[in-house]
Amino acid sequence: MKIIISHDVDHLYASDHWIHDLIIPKLWIRSLLQFFRIQIRFSVLLHRLLYGFQKKWGYTEEVLEFDREHSIPSTFFFGMSRGLGMSYSLKAAEKMIGYVNARKFDTGVHGIVYSDTSGIQEEYKRFKSIAGDRPYGIRMHYVRRDRNTLKRLAEAGYLFDSTEFDKNGVIMRGPYKINSMWEFPLHIMDGYVLQAGNVEQSRKNTIRILEKVKEQGIPYCTILFHDYYYNPKCYPQERDWYGWLVQYLEERGFEFISFKDAIKELEHDSGHKDDRIREQHI
Repeated sequence: MKIIISHDVDHLYASDHWIHDLIIPKLWIRSLLQFFRIQIRFSVLLHRLLYGFQKKWGYTEEVLEFDREHSIPSTFFFGMSRGLGMSYSLKAAEKMIGYVNARKFDTGVHGIVYSDTSGIQEEYKRFKSIAGDRPYGIRMHYVRRDRNTLKRLAEAGYLFDSTEFDKNGVIMRGPYKINSMWEFPLHIMDGYVLQAGNVEQSRKNTIRILEKVKEQGIPYCTILFHDYYYNPKCYPQERDWYGWLVQYLEERGFEFISFKDAIKELEHDSGHKDDRIREQHI
């Protein structure tokens, strides 16, 4: 089993949220509740209350450098539309995509539109226009989809998607093809394995899924870590979890691989399988 790590870039600047959504007041309320439940320290609460007045919200650069140090060929997904608390502009996205690509990391679309073919195609075109190349991969924001979303993504021209996700962690699937597009089901998402105030349980949740994926013979385990969680003052537990996870995987000899390289392996194996089938019929 190999490991694919990716990052959804939901936020870039605090100023993005003052007009377009209610993310900041929601953060304050959620943080106050966590504090009164003794799930976060007062220092963390204080930094989160002040978070809305800071310029920087995204931690793409810091996560990229961490991944580079650990030879993780991660992929960063950027929004091409506003919605559901993702409110930065295309201009801001263009700048950050250029930053990531210049450092030889892959980028893709963090999709908003999932039920409208023309909207999906428009996001595809926007990425291509600002990045100078087609978006090879996508993951839908909040992993939203309907019965036809994946088919629409394939028709738009994506090489891969990583939206399918069982929020209960019961059904684990390996990559499969939809027309010419590969679907890489998501196995581990930070927000679903992390338990506020309980580091030990968060780790147990993570290990349980890793072992389940391995036991089922799934060749690639896909992991999502949101870059804004790398903020050491506002999300120390989440940041530490990611560091622990990478160390845990390294110590056990797991290999990190990108979506693109995984597809090359899958296509290569599929080609050999087709050759064997043809030989059997000769």
